Amino acid sequence: MYKVNVFQVMCLWMVISSMLLNAADKPTKVKIDRDKRILIVNNKAFFPIGIMGGFIENLPEIADAGFNLTMRWRGATTYNRVDTKKPVSDEQNQKAVLTYLDAVHKAGLYALETPVKLSDVYMKFRDKEWEKKYPAINNKVTPLVIEIAKKHPADIGYYNYDEPDNFYPDDPIDSPRRLLQQEGVEKWYKKVKELDPGHPVLTLFAVGLKKVKDWNAWDIGCTDHYPMEDHHLIDVYKHAKESDEIAKEKGTPYVFTPLFEKSSGRLRPMNASEQRAQTYLALIGGAKGIMWWEWPASYLPNWLEIKKLIPEIKTMAPYLMENSPLQEMVYKDPETQDTLKVLLKKKGNKVLLVCANASTRPIQYVLSSPFFKYLRNAKSLFDNQRVKTSRGAIVDSLSGHSTKVYEFSISTFKKLSKTKPIQLNLNIKMGSNKLPVSLKFKAGKKNLVLNSSIEHSYSETPGWPAHWGQATSIMTSGDVGNPKGNWIIDSSQKHHGKHSIRIIKTAPGIAGSTQAFTFCEAPAIEQAVNHPSSGKFTYSVYLKAKKPVRAWLMAGWGDPKQIEVGKKWQRYELTYDKKSSGNQTVRVILLQEGTLWADSFQVESGNEATDFEYVEPVR
Repeated sequence: MYKVNVFQVMCLWMVISSMLLNAADKPTKVKIDRDKRILIVNNKAFFPIGIMGGFIENLPEIADAGFNLTMRWRGATTYNRVDTKKPVSDEQNQKAVLTYLDAVHKAGLYALETPVKLSDVYMKFRDKEWEKKYPAINNKVTPLVIEIAKKHPADIGYYNYDEPDNFYPDDPIDSPRRLLQQEGVEKWYKKVKELDPGHPVLTLFAVGLKKVKDWNAWDIGCTDHYPMEDHHLIDVYKHAKESDEIAKEKGTPYVFTPLFEKSSGRLRPMNASEQRAQTYLALIGGAKGIMWWEWPASYLPNWLEIKKLIPEIKTMAPYLMENSPLQEMVYKDPETQDTLKVLLKKKGNKVLLVCANASTRPIQYVLSSPFFKYLRNAKSLFDNQRVKTSRGAIVDSLSGHSTKVYEFSISTFKKLSKTKPIQLNLNIKMGSNKLPVSLKFKAGKKNLVLNSSIEHSYSETPGWPAHWGQATSIMTSGDVGNPKGNWIIDSSQKHHGKHSIRIIKTAPGIAGSTQAFTFCEAPAIEQAVNHPSSGKFTYSVYLKAKKPVRAWLMAGWGDPKQIEVGKKWQRYELTYDKKSSGNQTVRVILLQEGTLWADSFQVESGNEATDFEYVEPVR
């Protein structure tokens, strides 16, 4: 009998383990299926469910939530993590890339690399000398990043200049500056393809793909369309639908970027139902990938809803990656066409119907089609409800901004026409709108701060103080609206009225530059305050701490004023020059581990603080 040599077995196992590890650590193979317009990653169809701005310290949480893709963004770059007055070395950049990709790989995620974000001139590209700056980005920083990324198993592609169509939004499309901008972005794309033809480039456009369809600047088309508070969510569907049509013409995948919470043009954060509706409407519009902007989803109900959405998207992904049969929606009442949107997808002998109500109003509907006579074994996914059918039609209802997904099989499959679309008939009855009444805030005679005493939340997002934000500084999901969160309305401590804002800093972190609060180490409270004129203004706020801590007061991007906050309420103030009328953001930034409360904010004209003035909102 053959004797087993334990040492030989151990050596053989080490060799096999090493081979397996090396195989796993080989560069990721990425292709594009031009017929289905989907990504193929390591020979498997891949539906991106991504998030921009995942920090190294947050990657395990991001992976646990179900995301499969991320990318460095605000604060996750060398540029933002050091004092911007100091030059960034090539070695720092390459180390930042490798460290981040290693952490992404360890978390079981993929990444899009962002070479442009590592340039020390990137943040200045919007000025008139942009044409002098993009060659440095294209020819110096980009090759350094790609040298690392193209060999790394976590990297599946590259992110182009962010919203390059939005550099000069007021210029005509054929203006010299816009043409120069297009030239620079296309040259970057060409440079990337020369250096690494094996990984695709994703380019995100703000205006949709229709206006940039002549650009040779992407392998994966991507758009963002952030709904403002006063905009109907149907715009998300229309935007995605139009952009996907251009992607079809170019034979590229189309990825949509929903808004996680707030954008520069949106004061109130997205709530849970809006989050659900906008995501489904983008998928119904044709998106074959979702890449949210940006980590974190601070509002707890919003974050919990996103974690429900991800497994739903994963369940639907095998259908969503198939080509859609020709189809059209026909509304019995044209007045209802901005409510229910439906997408029919087929895979094998199974059919999926993805439905979303774009309206805030509840609806009852009858959804019918000649195709439905083949319907068998219908079920409603994700809610365990029985599907009601009547004479081959689905009869159901949806509340405002809610969704539904039906799955059924077809016992006798009739070959679908390549020229005649499946007709989806929608007979919709709209209910009454019962939205909460939003409060209207206005500045006082002297105090320009809105909701200055933290007395009111947004009606649609209870627990989020109206007009107040935390920059992107917490970098912790689900803090706002969570009684145990690190950034909340607190009724246990107040200087005026019934509430204050409480922030908690849980880690030491960096506190040595004005960039510190743009990432997770320094939590902040902020409001963009409208100044009626130029001149001197004084910002004041009452603060107290659980134990003495250091903090900053800031107005705009001027030098911060460092203060020592004690255990009793005390007023702190900062006088600054405003060069012109318009918005300027005022902030409180906690620099040390500890707990701080803030209340009674005021911004007023002049070089000293006067008695606090509070103005009640109106309905």
